[in-house]
Amino acid sequence: LNNACRQWWTWVDGRMAEIAPQGPRQRIRTFFLLLGEYLRPAQEGRFLAFSACVQYPEPHDPCHIAGRENLQAIEGRLRLWATEARASDPSALAAQLAVIAKGAIICEIANRDGTAGEIAARLAQELMEQVLGPAVPIVTTELTCSPTSEPAET
Repeated sequence: LNNACRQWWTWVDGRMAEIAPQGPRQRIRTFFLLLGEYLRPAQEGRFLAFSACVQYPEPHDPCHIAGRENLQAIEGRLRLWATEARASDPSALAAQLAVIAKGAIICEIANRDGTAGEIAARLAQELMEQVLGPAVPIVTTELTCSPTSEPAET
């Protein structure tokens, strides 16, 4: 499980480097699009951290702990970006964004229709506009998250 979590973050960091989003708000939106890409139907069983928490519900079980730590790492990364975006309460914004991410994971696992990442990205964008105010437009090309690299199989 820890190896799968490391592979997930290596893949996210690599895709972020390829896409090179401008600014923390764009990094947050890109993260949600990447989450959807990672969970696409052809990629069964990709988010083991969530599955570990469900399959091993006892909070002291080592699998549950490892899964929870990875989900907390998502919130930590979102907190970093919320801080960079100068949120008045980065922890609160990160916690809200993390709930959106976890909801996207659940929806994609249940529905397998490939829409959860984009829906989550829109919800995250709306939340950021409420909390941070409207984004200043950046002149850039349209962001697309097409799978150009696959994460390592677990």
